[in-house]
Amino acid sequence: MRMTNFGKWAAASILAASLLLPGSAQAAGESKSAFIVNLKQEYKTNYRNSTSVIHKEISRSLDKKLKRSALDESDQILEREPNDYTHNANGLPLGYYGVGTFSNLDIDAWKITVPRSGAIWVGITSGYNGVSGTDAVLVLTDGNEEPIYPAYMDEDRETGVIEFVFDLPAGEYFIHAFDYNNANDGGAYAVAADYLEVNADQTPPDRPRMNKVDDNDKAITGLAEPYSAVGVYVNGKYYASDYAAASGKFKVSIRPIKAGSRVEVFAMDESGNVSDPASAVVSDKTPPRLTVNKVRSTHTVISGKTEAGSRIELKRGDKVVGKGKVDSKGNYKIAIKKQKAGTTFDVVATDRAKNTKKVTIKVVKK
Repeated sequence: MRMTNFGKWAAASILAASLLLPGSAQAAGESKSAFIVNLKQEYKTNYRNSTSVIHKEISRSLDKKLKRSALDESDQILEREPNDYTHNANGLPLGYYGVGTFSNLDIDAWKITVPRSGAIWVGITSGYNGVSGTDAVLVLTDGNEEPIYPAYMDEDRETGVIEFVFDLPAGEYFIHAFDYNNANDGGAYAVAADYLEVNADQTPPDRPRMNKVDDNDKAITGLAEPYSAVGVYVNGKYYASDYAAASGKFKVSIRPIKAGSRVEVFAMDESGNVSDPASAVVSDKTPPRLTVNKVRSTHTVISGKTEAGSRIELKRGDKVVGKGKVDSKGNYKIAIKKQKAGTTFDVVATDRAKNTKKVTIKVVKK
Protein backbone atom coordinates (compact mmCIF):
# COMPACT_ATOMS: atom_id res chain seq x y z
CA MET A 1 0.00 0.00 0.00
CA ARG A 2 1.19 3.48 -0.69
CA MET A 3 1.14 4.50 2.95
CA THR A 4 4.28 2.40 3.48
CA ASN A 5 6.39 4.69 1.29
CA PHE A 6 6.47 7.92 3.33
CA GLY A 7 10.15 7.49 4.17
CA LYS A 8 11.26 6.47 0.67
CA TRP A 9 9.82 9.27 -1.40
CA ALA A 10 8.94 12.63 0.12
CA ALA A 11 5.47 13.96 -0.49
CA ALA A 12 4.35 14.52 -4.07
CA SER A 13 3.32 17.95 -5.23
CA ILE A 14 0.32 20.14 -5.14
CA LEU A 15 -1.25 19.04 -8.42
CA ALA A 16 -2.95 21.40 -10.86
CA ALA A 17 -6.26 22.72 -9.48
CA SER A 18 -9.36 21.38 -11.24
CA LEU A 19 -11.42 23.54 -13.59
CA LEU A 20 -14.38 25.41 -12.17
CA LEU A 21 -17.45 23.36 -13.10
CA PRO A 22 -20.89 24.91 -13.66
CA GLY A 23 -22.39 23.04 -10.72
CA SER A 24 -19.83 24.15 -8.16
CA ALA A 25 -20.83 26.17 -5.12
CA GLN A 26 -18.83 29.20 -6.23
CA ALA A 27 -20.25 29.14 -9.79
CA ALA A 28 -23.76 29.12 -8.30
CA GLY A 29 -22.85 32.13 -6.19
CA GLU A 30 -23.16 30.20 -2.94
CA SER A 31 -21.38 31.86 -0.02
CA LYS A 32 -18.70 30.05 1.97
CA SER A 33 -20.79 30.13 5.16
CA ALA A 34 -23.76 28.56 3.36
CA PHE A 35 -21.47 25.96 1.83
CA ILE A 36 -20.16 25.00 5.28
CA VAL A 37 -23.74 24.70 6.60
CA ASN A 38 -24.54 22.31 3.74
CA LEU A 39 -21.37 20.30 4.34
CA LYS A 40 -22.18 19.99 8.05
CA GLN A 41 -25.68 18.77 7.26
CA GLU A 42 -24.36 16.20 4.80
CA TYR A 43 -21.84 15.01 7.36
CA LYS A 44 -24.43 14.76 10.16
CA THR A 45 -27.04 13.01 8.02
CA ASN A 46 -25.08 10.76 5.70
CA TYR A 47 -21.59 10.30 7.16
CA ARG A 48 -21.81 10.11 10.95
CA ASN A 49 -24.35 7.27 10.84
CA SER A 50 -22.56 5.06 8.29
CA THR A 51 -21.93 1.94 10.38
CA SER A 52 -21.08 -0.89 7.98
CA VAL A 53 -18.25 -3.01 9.41
CA ILE A 54 -16.66 -4.02 6.10
CA HIS A 55 -12.91 -3.50 5.67
CA LYS A 56 -12.43 -2.68 9.37
CA GLU A 57 -9.10 -4.38 10.08
CA ILE A 58 -7.30 -3.06 6.99
CA SER A 59 -8.66 0.45 7.42
CA ARG A 60 -7.52 0.50 11.06
CA SER A 61 -3.94 -0.25 9.99
CA LEU A 62 -4.13 2.70 7.59
CA ASP A 63 -5.44 5.17 10.15
CA LYS A 64 -2.62 4.26 12.55
CA LYS A 65 -0.12 5.06 9.82
CA LEU A 66 -1.82 8.39 9.17
CA LYS A 67 -1.50 9.39 12.84
CA ARG A 68 2.16 8.34 13.02
CA SER A 69 3.06 9.93 9.71
CA ALA A 70 1.47 13.21 10.69
CA LEU A 71 4.28 13.65 13.20
CA ASP A 72 6.96 13.71 10.48
CA GLU A 73 7.30 17.11 8.80
CA SER A 74 9.55 15.75 6.05
CA ASP A 75 6.63 13.80 4.56
CA GLN A 76 3.96 16.51 4.44
CA ILE A 77 2.03 18.19 1.66
CA LEU A 78 1.15 21.59 3.08
CA GLU A 79 -2.11 23.21 2.06
CA ARG A 80 -1.94 26.35 -0.09
CA GLU A 81 -4.63 28.99 0.21
CA PRO A 82 -6.95 29.77 -1.40
CA ASN A 83 -8.29 26.20 -1.54
CA ASP A 84 -11.95 26.48 -0.56
CA TYR A 85 -13.61 24.95 -3.62
CA THR A 86 -13.06 22.31 -6.27
CA HIS A 87 -11.63 24.76 -8.80
CA ASN A 88 -8.73 25.74 -6.50
CA ALA A 89 -8.31 22.49 -4.57
CA ASN A 90 -4.84 21.33 -3.52
CA GLY A 91 -3.70 18.03 -5.04
CA LEU A 92 -3.33 15.01 -2.75
CA PRO A 93 -1.85 11.92 -4.44
CA LEU A 94 -3.10 8.63 -3.03
CA GLY A 95 -0.87 7.29 -0.28
CA TYR A 96 0.38 10.68 0.94
CA TYR A 97 -1.11 12.99 3.51
CA GLY A 98 -1.88 16.68 3.52
CA VAL A 99 -1.76 18.98 6.52
CA GLY A 100 -3.38 22.33 7.07
CA THR A 101 -5.00 24.71 9.51
CA PHE A 102 -8.50 26.14 9.73
CA SER A 103 -9.29 29.80 10.08
CA ASN A 104 -12.77 30.95 11.03
CA LEU A 105 -15.43 29.33 8.80
CA ASP A 106 -12.70 27.75 6.70
CA ILE A 107 -12.96 24.92 4.16
CA ASP A 108 -9.92 23.17 2.67
CA ALA A 109 -10.47 21.26 -0.58
CA TRP A 110 -8.10 18.46 -1.64
CA LYS A 111 -8.27 16.75 -5.03
CA ILE A 112 -7.60 13.01 -5.28
CA THR A 113 -7.22 11.09 -8.54
CA VAL A 114 -8.43 7.48 -8.53
CA PRO A 115 -6.86 5.74 -11.57
CA ARG A 116 -8.92 2.51 -11.21
CA SER A 117 -12.17 1.64 -9.47
CA GLY A 118 -12.02 0.19 -5.98
CA ALA A 119 -12.53 0.71 -2.25
CA ILE A 120 -10.89 4.00 -1.22
CA TRP A 121 -10.01 4.70 2.41
CA VAL A 122 -10.07 8.37 3.49
CA GLY A 123 -8.95 9.45 6.95
CA ILE A 124 -8.68 12.73 8.84
CA THR A 125 -7.15 13.50 12.24
CA SER A 126 -7.16 16.65 14.36
CA GLY A 127 -3.79 18.10 15.34
CA TYR A 128 -0.28 17.24 14.13
CA ASN A 129 3.31 17.72 15.22
CA GLY A 130 2.42 19.38 18.50
CA VAL A 131 -0.01 21.89 16.95
CA SER A 132 -3.39 21.93 18.69
CA GLY A 133 -6.22 20.21 16.90
CA THR A 134 -9.73 20.95 15.70
CA ASP A 135 -12.97 19.08 15.31
CA ALA A 136 -11.83 18.16 11.80
CA VAL A 137 -14.23 16.18 9.62
CA LEU A 138 -14.68 15.79 5.87
CA VAL A 139 -17.18 15.29 3.06
CA LEU A 140 -16.20 13.71 -0.27
CA THR A 141 -17.73 15.06 -3.49
CA ASP A 142 -17.39 14.72 -7.23
CA GLY A 143 -16.30 17.61 -9.46
CA ASN A 144 -19.80 19.12 -9.33
CA GLU A 145 -19.65 19.16 -5.52
CA GLU A 146 -22.32 16.47 -5.29
CA PRO A 147 -21.71 14.50 -2.05
CA ILE A 148 -20.60 10.86 -2.22
CA TYR A 149 -21.73 8.73 0.70
CA PRO A 150 -19.38 6.31 2.48
CA ALA A 151 -19.94 2.58 2.75
CA TYR A 152 -18.23 2.67 6.15
CA MET A 153 -17.31 5.25 8.78
CA ASP A 154 -15.59 4.91 12.15
CA GLU A 155 -13.57 6.91 14.65
CA ASP A 156 -10.61 5.06 16.12
CA ARG A 157 -10.22 6.11 19.75
CA GLU A 158 -6.64 4.83 19.88
CA THR A 159 -5.40 6.99 16.99
CA GLY A 160 -7.99 9.78 16.93
CA VAL A 161 -8.49 9.24 13.19
CA ILE A 162 -11.96 9.52 11.68
CA GLU A 163 -12.01 7.12 8.75
CA PHE A 164 -14.31 6.44 5.80
CA VAL A 165 -14.45 3.87 3.02
CA PHE A 166 -15.90 4.78 -0.38
CA ASP A 167 -16.54 2.46 -3.32
CA LEU A 168 -15.44 4.66 -6.22
CA PRO A 169 -15.08 4.31 -9.98
CA ALA A 170 -11.96 5.76 -11.59
CA GLY A 171 -12.01 9.56 -11.69
CA GLU A 172 -11.30 12.76 -9.79
CA TYR A 173 -12.81 13.45 -6.38
CA PHE A 174 -12.61 16.22 -3.80
CA ILE A 175 -12.14 16.00 -0.04
CA HIS A 176 -13.72 19.01 1.69
CA ALA A 177 -12.15 19.25 5.16
CA PHE A 178 -13.63 21.58 7.76
CA ASP A 179 -13.92 22.16 11.50
CA TYR A 180 -17.34 20.75 12.43
CA ASN A 181 -17.75 22.95 15.53
CA ASN A 182 -15.49 25.82 14.41
CA ALA A 183 -13.77 25.10 17.72
CA ASN A 184 -10.22 26.30 17.21
CA ASP A 185 -9.26 29.13 14.85
CA GLY A 186 -5.78 28.18 13.64
CA GLY A 187 -6.10 24.54 14.71
CA ALA A 188 -4.34 21.89 12.64
CA TYR A 189 -5.32 18.63 10.94
CA ALA A 190 -3.96 15.91 8.65
CA VAL A 191 -5.82 14.08 5.86
CA ALA A 192 -4.97 11.13 3.60
CA ALA A 193 -6.52 8.73 1.07
CA ASP A 194 -5.48 5.36 -0.37
CA TYR A 195 -6.74 2.14 -1.87
CA LEU A 196 -8.02 -0.09 0.91
CA GLU A 197 -6.87 -3.47 -0.32
CA VAL A 198 -3.39 -4.81 0.31
CA ASN A 199 -1.57 -5.11 -3.00
CA ALA A 200 1.10 -7.78 -3.42
CA ASP A 201 2.92 -5.87 -6.16
CA GLN A 202 6.45 -5.26 -4.93
CA THR A 203 8.07 -4.50 -8.30
CA PRO A 204 9.17 -0.88 -8.78
CA PRO A 205 8.57 0.85 -12.11
CA ASP A 206 11.41 1.11 -14.61
CA ARG A 207 13.60 4.18 -14.35
CA PRO A 208 11.78 7.06 -16.11
CA ARG A 209 13.20 8.59 -19.28
CA MET A 210 13.60 12.35 -18.96
CA ASN A 211 14.11 14.74 -21.85
CA LYS A 212 16.85 17.37 -21.70
CA VAL A 213 16.21 20.31 -19.42
CA ASP A 214 17.43 23.88 -19.75
CA ASP A 215 17.00 26.97 -17.61
CA ASN A 216 14.16 28.33 -19.77
CA ASP A 217 11.95 25.23 -19.60
CA LYS A 218 8.59 25.47 -17.88
CA ALA A 219 7.95 21.72 -17.84
CA ILE A 220 9.84 18.46 -17.31
CA THR A 221 8.81 15.89 -19.91
CA GLY A 222 9.56 12.25 -20.67
CA LEU A 223 8.26 8.68 -20.35
CA ALA A 224 7.36 6.66 -17.24
CA GLU A 225 5.14 3.74 -16.31
CA PRO A 226 1.56 4.50 -17.47
CA TYR A 227 -0.55 6.22 -14.80
CA SER A 228 2.38 6.41 -12.38
CA ALA A 229 2.92 9.45 -10.16
CA VAL A 230 5.98 11.35 -11.39
CA GLY A 231 7.97 13.38 -8.85
CA VAL A 232 10.62 15.97 -9.66
CA TYR A 233 13.42 16.80 -7.22
CA VAL A 234 15.97 19.60 -7.67
CA ASN A 235 19.29 19.36 -5.83
CA GLY A 236 17.78 16.72 -3.57
CA LYS A 237 14.65 18.68 -2.63
CA TYR A 238 11.07 18.11 -3.76
CA TYR A 239 10.03 20.50 -6.57
CA ALA A 240 6.88 19.34 -8.41
CA SER A 241 4.89 16.31 -9.56
CA ASP A 242 2.07 15.06 -11.78
CA TYR A 243 0.83 11.81 -13.32
CA ALA A 244 1.92 9.95 -16.45
CA ALA A 245 -0.74 9.41 -19.11
CA ALA A 246 -1.92 6.03 -20.44
CA SER A 247 0.86 6.27 -23.04
CA GLY A 248 3.45 6.78 -20.29
CA LYS A 249 4.17 10.32 -21.42
CA PHE A 250 4.42 12.87 -18.63
CA LYS A 251 4.64 16.64 -18.41
CA VAL A 252 5.30 18.20 -15.02
CA SER A 253 4.86 21.96 -14.94
CA ILE A 254 7.70 23.80 -13.19
CA ARG A 255 9.16 27.19 -12.56
CA PRO A 256 12.39 27.55 -14.60
CA ILE A 257 15.31 25.94 -12.80
CA LYS A 258 18.75 27.52 -12.40
CA ALA A 259 21.41 26.29 -14.82
CA GLY A 260 23.75 23.75 -13.27
CA SER A 261 21.10 22.36 -10.91
CA ARG A 262 20.69 18.60 -10.68
CA VAL A 263 17.22 17.30 -11.52
CA GLU A 264 15.97 13.83 -10.55
CA VAL A 265 12.70 12.26 -11.67
CA PHE A 266 11.07 9.31 -9.85
CA ALA A 267 8.02 7.23 -10.82
CA MET A 268 5.69 5.67 -8.24
CA ASP A 269 3.14 3.01 -9.26
CA GLU A 270 -0.31 2.35 -7.81
CA SER A 271 1.17 0.02 -5.18
CA GLY A 272 3.57 2.66 -3.90
CA ASN A 273 6.68 1.11 -5.45
CA VAL A 274 9.21 3.78 -6.39
CA SER A 275 11.63 3.63 -9.32
CA ASP A 276 15.28 4.54 -9.43
CA PRO A 277 15.65 8.16 -10.50
CA ALA A 278 16.42 9.54 -13.91
CA SER A 279 18.82 12.46 -13.52
CA ALA A 280 20.10 15.38 -15.55
CA VAL A 281 21.92 18.67 -15.08
CA VAL A 282 20.04 21.78 -16.19
CA SER A 283 21.82 23.33 -19.16
CA ASP A 284 22.38 27.06 -19.59
CA LYS A 285 20.44 28.45 -22.57
CA THR A 286 20.02 31.99 -21.28
CA PRO A 287 22.05 34.73 -23.02
CA PRO A 288 24.21 36.80 -20.67
CA ARG A 289 22.92 40.17 -19.58
CA LEU A 290 24.75 43.03 -21.33
CA THR A 291 24.72 46.77 -20.82
CA VAL A 292 26.86 49.34 -22.65
CA ASN A 293 27.58 52.83 -21.37
CA LYS A 294 27.14 55.75 -23.73
CA VAL A 295 30.12 56.22 -26.09
CA ARG A 296 31.11 59.74 -27.13
CA SER A 297 33.46 60.83 -29.91
CA THR A 298 36.13 61.76 -27.33
CA HIS A 299 36.11 58.37 -25.57
CA THR A 300 38.91 55.81 -25.88
CA VAL A 301 37.15 53.11 -23.83
CA ILE A 302 33.83 51.30 -24.20
CA SER A 303 32.57 50.07 -20.84
CA GLY A 304 29.57 48.36 -19.34
CA LYS A 305 28.48 45.24 -17.51
CA THR A 306 27.82 41.62 -18.41
CA GLU A 307 27.84 38.17 -16.83
CA ALA A 308 31.04 37.38 -14.94
CA GLY A 309 33.18 34.90 -16.83
CA SER A 310 31.92 35.99 -20.24
CA ARG A 311 34.05 36.92 -23.23
CA ILE A 312 33.50 40.48 -24.52
CA GLU A 313 34.23 41.62 -28.09
CA LEU A 314 33.71 44.69 -30.24
CA LYS A 315 32.62 43.99 -33.80
CA ARG A 316 32.01 45.89 -36.99
CA GLY A 317 29.97 43.53 -39.13
CA ASP A 318 31.56 40.08 -38.74
CA LYS A 319 35.03 41.47 -38.01
CA VAL A 320 36.32 41.63 -34.43
CA VAL A 321 37.90 45.07 -33.95
CA GLY A 322 38.44 44.99 -30.20
CA LYS A 323 38.42 42.77 -27.11
CA GLY A 324 38.14 43.45 -23.43
CA LYS A 325 38.34 41.77 -20.05
CA VAL A 326 35.43 41.04 -17.74
CA ASP A 327 36.17 41.17 -14.01
CA SER A 328 34.63 39.02 -11.26
CA LYS A 329 31.75 41.48 -10.87
CA GLY A 330 30.93 41.53 -14.58
CA ASN A 331 32.43 44.94 -15.36
CA TYR A 332 34.29 45.21 -18.66
CA LYS A 333 36.35 47.71 -20.68
CA ILE A 334 37.31 47.65 -24.37
CA ALA A 335 40.03 50.04 -25.55
CA ILE A 336 39.23 51.93 -28.79
CA LYS A 337 40.52 54.86 -30.77
CA LYS A 338 38.46 58.02 -30.84
CA GLN A 339 35.61 57.57 -33.30
CA LYS A 340 33.55 59.97 -35.35
CA ALA A 341 30.02 60.67 -34.18
CA GLY A 342 27.57 58.38 -35.95
CA THR A 343 29.99 55.40 -36.10
CA THR A 344 28.27 52.13 -35.14
CA PHE A 345 29.68 49.00 -33.47
CA ASP A 346 28.32 45.78 -32.02
CA VAL A 347 29.32 44.82 -28.48
CA VAL A 348 29.01 41.04 -28.12
CA ALA A 349 29.14 39.04 -24.88
CA THR A 350 29.54 35.25 -24.94
CA ASP A 351 29.08 33.31 -21.69
CA ARG A 352 30.69 30.02 -20.66
CA ALA A 353 27.80 28.06 -22.19
CA LYS A 354 28.40 29.88 -25.52
CA ASN A 355 25.16 31.86 -25.31
CA THR A 356 25.62 35.29 -26.88
CA LYS A 357 24.11 38.73 -26.42
CA LYS A 358 24.64 41.63 -28.85
CA VAL A 359 24.08 45.34 -28.31
CA THR A 360 24.52 47.79 -31.19
CA ILE A 361 25.91 51.20 -30.21
CA LYS A 362 26.27 54.51 -32.02
CA VAL A 363 28.99 57.01 -31.14
CA VAL A 364 27.58 60.40 -30.18
CA LYS A 365 29.14 63.86 -30.13
CA LYS A 366 31.16 64.86 -27.11
